[in-house]
Amino acid sequence: MKLNIDAQKLYIMYCVDMMSAQQIADKICVCKHTILDHLKKNGIKTRDNLTALKMAMRRTDVRGKLREQALKQFSDPVKKNKHAVANALAHRTESSRSNARIGTLRALSDPDKLQNIRNGLKKYHKDNVGNTTLGNMQKEIQNRPEVKYKKSIASTAYQNRPDVIETSRKRGKKLWTNSNYAKRVLTGCRQSPNHVELKLLALLNNILPGEYEYTGNGKTPVGSRHPDFTGINNNKNVIELYGRKWHADPDVYSSNDIARYGKTACEIWDMDSKRIQELRDHGKKVLIIWQKEMKDINKLNQKIMEFHKNDDC
Repeated sequence: MKLNIDAQKLYIMYCVDMMSAQQIADKICVCKHTILDHLKKNGIKTRDNLTALKMAMRRTDVRGKLREQALKQFSDPVKKNKHAVANALAHRTESSRSNARIGTLRALSDPDKLQNIRNGLKKYHKDNVGNTTLGNMQKEIQNRPEVKYKKSIASTAYQNRPDVIETSRKRGKKLWTNSNYAKRVLTGCRQSPNHVELKLLALLNNILPGEYEYTGNGKTPVGSRHPDFTGINNNKNVIELYGRKWHADPDVYSSNDIARYGKTACEIWDMDSKRIQELRDHGKKVLIIWQKEMKDINKLNQKIMEFHKNDDC
């Protein structure tokens, strides 16, 4: 198609005035592809998609349209929540974290950039000394429901990542091998036994006065373990009280059933067996009492007395 514009004017409009091919096409009433074909015929290098996008973003009309679309989208609560979730997940990916880490390291390794950061921080602190208005503004923003919601979404997405779960598990396992840490945590979160443990403690004091004490608060650690009850005169005797849900009662749960904290009954039984084995490795004689056994007091009394008298576990 022949244009009513010469190559020089086309070059000025495209390269000097920085008009897009679509803008030129709209001005002279032709299609965009016709303009692109004539640019190539006249040896004028066209812009790639990224450069065209950057230039389009500088235009006031394009930015106005994008702003209107954004306002329309965020006026819908459903779309707003979807955008918040997608944004939180995108910023928690390993690639985004890696890119941010690389950018930070590059900035800190460049002496000029590092000095600029320091100067900026000094200026910020100098300008805001005693300025409570800025602090109140930041607090007000942080306390907004939409900001709290976005932070909770981001936090949940981060905590549910498999690598974060595995790292937390390993860190917690390492901490619990420290007897001082375990004792401090157990003492702080559970100052006294629960109602089932109190009931068993009363039963022990009734049939064997002064023989057993409650040690589930970390009072008498055994390696990295903390048995529920330990013998006073013979501290080799320990008693473990198993709850129905916490220890996945085999009469209630099958091996693949989820019992607590997303763990299957099989996984809980495996942890319990390792716990008992560690106690035995430290020379302890272990008696396991299930919560359901406390319904028959006479039978439970007989079981405890046999355990206390026998030397074999």
